[in-house]
Amino acid sequence: MIRRLLFLVIAMAALSWWLRRLTRRMQQPQGPRADERQPVRDLGPMVRDHVCNTFLPKSRALTARVDSDEHYFCSEECREKFLAEHAARPA
Repeated sequence: MIRRLLFLVIAMAALSWWLRRLTRRMQQPQGPRADERQPVRDLGPMVRDHVCNTFLPKSRALTARVDSDEHYFCSEECREKFLAEHAARPA
């Protein structure tokens, strides 16, 4: 009787381990493996949008020149917000 009970406990533990392992595999993302990923393209130097603190490639950034300084922006909204704030500052 004790042998059957011990066998049952071991079998339940093994089944539980197997089910946990199976569910972990199902939850992992199914993207490409590390050796199948495409290399990151070099998009050139990065610049920061000082309105929202986003970094983006200089080649994709919008620009505005204020007081002989060039400022970079991720979107038209950030550029407009910066220009409005700069225009509101006292000279």
